[in-house]
Amino acid sequence: MTRRRDPPLQTASPLSLHTPCAFRYTRRYMNRQRLLSALSTVRAEIALIGTRSASPRTAIDRARAELDALAFHAEPGGDMILVTLIGGTGTGKSTLTNRLLGAAGSEVTASNFRRTFTAGPVAITNRADRIPQNWLGLTCVPAPSLPARGQDAALVVVEHGAPLLERILLLDTPDVDGDQPAHHALADRSFRWSQVLVFLVTPEKYQMTELMPYYRLSQRYGLPTLFVMNKAEDRGVAEDFEKQLKSLGFESPRVFIQPRDDSTFVAPERQSIADLRHTLETIQRAPTHAWDKGLTARANDVAARVNDQVIEPLRELRKQADAAIGALREMRAAESGIDVDPMTRQLRKRMQQRSILYLVGPERMLERLKQTPALLARLPRSTLDLFRGKPSAPVADSEPMPSKAELPNFPTMVADQFAVAQEKIADVLRTQCPGLVGDDWRIDRAQAGAIVDEEMESLRKWLEERWNKDPRDTAMILKLVNKLPGGERLTKLSESAPYLLVIACGLHHLAWGGMDLVVIGGFSLAAWIGGKLNDEVAARTRLANANIDRRFAELVRQQGTRAISWLNDQIPTANALDAMALHLDDLTSLS
Repeated sequence: MTRRRDPPLQTASPLSLHTPCAFRYTRRYMNRQRLLSALSTVRAEIALIGTRSASPRTAIDRARAELDALAFHAEPGGDMILVTLIGGTGTGKSTLTNRLLGAAGSEVTASNFRRTFTAGPVAITNRADRIPQNWLGLTCVPAPSLPARGQDAALVVVEHGAPLLERILLLDTPDVDGDQPAHHALADRSFRWSQVLVFLVTPEKYQMTELMPYYRLSQRYGLPTLFVMNKAEDRGVAEDFEKQLKSLGFESPRVFIQPRDDSTFVAPERQSIADLRHTLETIQRAPTHAWDKGLTARANDVAARVNDQVIEPLRELRKQADAAIGALREMRAAESGIDVDPMTRQLRKRMQQRSILYLVGPERMLERLKQTPALLARLPRSTLDLFRGKPSAPVADSEPMPSKAELPNFPTMVADQFAVAQEKIADVLRTQCPGLVGDDWRIDRAQAGAIVDEEMESLRKWLEERWNKDPRDTAMILKLVNKLPGGERLTKLSESAPYLLVIACGLHHLAWGGMDLVVIGGFSLAAWIGGKLNDEVAARTRLANANIDRRFAELVRQQGTRAISWLNDQIPTANALDAMALHLDDLTSLS
């Protein structure tokens, strides 16, 4: 639809700009442009706030609808005057619409005695393309059949050729006092987008409290307002209605009368429905000064509503979120509490048993003395092997590496620890921000178990590399022994049986020279190299534990950071809310 634009300023004569009329026009034009600019900013920010999960949805939806209505009234209008019928249940809005259109025999809008029969607004116009784009913020749908019935969340459009519709668009609305809140919301939305109002009452309902706020707002917004007393049986009720309207601030209210169909009462002159039709055919929009005053009042009302129902609740939520963020940042770093020592314990034992220091050491001797029967049983074969020069099989245990099934379920233990850390964060959120609901901030606990799996796999590879290798002390001593006289023979003896080594040591001065040096040197190095042996495995165990703790603590920190980001995504920051408040101030400062 093509909108009528305000004419450009006349610049032919500079003096013309100093006339009172031109000055008022310039001021009004500039204020209107500033209002539109401020409105554009506020609407964009409200739309952005509406994407936040913790935002008050109902309040934001209503604020957006009212901002859209304000923008509609602030922009230059088209050639059509938008007239809305407002009334309660059973007051006959649809029936009056048909009478005004001269369609008593063939109804245009559906009427019924049932409550809330009109479910949504119905727009009657001579051309559908004359309806303002996105009017009421609803999707326009053509009426599937006549008589037309309203639909929820849609604007039903009926094209009709009545002469009344040459200048106006007539809007039939749901009841303002219906038993369906959604219907009342649509009636309220229709009121806020209207340029002319027609209030419809009956003798039973002209004092209904639901209409009183709309009477007051129609005056506040400077809207041309007409009144209809439907189903009247005498003039007295209409006169009483006029007195009531005057007491509410209407200086000279004009009440039209539609008698009840089965009544003998006839409407007085200039108060019939025919007079109402003629009035609507010639009606004009509100005067410019009244319209500007009403526009300022609308802007102030919308700004106050946005501040009270959107900004202030979000400020309170922001304070709660900031307190929660502070508590999350002060949380002590979590520890996994995992020790993979069982995984390396058997390796230490195996490496010890494969160590030559263990073979020549007192601990091995004590173990063999405890196993005397087994030792005697093996003595003949060991002796024979010795004289043959054939070393016996190594005495080191040949048991396999421990499998995962033999170890504690470390991944599950760490995942449970991570779940505990998550519950601590959830407790902070529930305590500090009771209004926020959601688990989008949680990291999959399986990631905690994956940390242990990865570190244990690395440790397992390290164990496999060393499982069948000689310990470092054995390699070092073998190098040393091989440099001494008789060292090679001593090596074979140590591999055959430790008790033969004892015999050899007792006869060293008869058989081989330097044997005492080997034994004494071996015992001297035992403490130092044995410590190195244990330190090698213990250091790798500590490294695995440290890696698990470090990565687990980092994952917990990431969980806290993600929870903080989630909070910030739910609620606008304090700076964003302050900026929104400043733009609302700009909106209300225009007059």
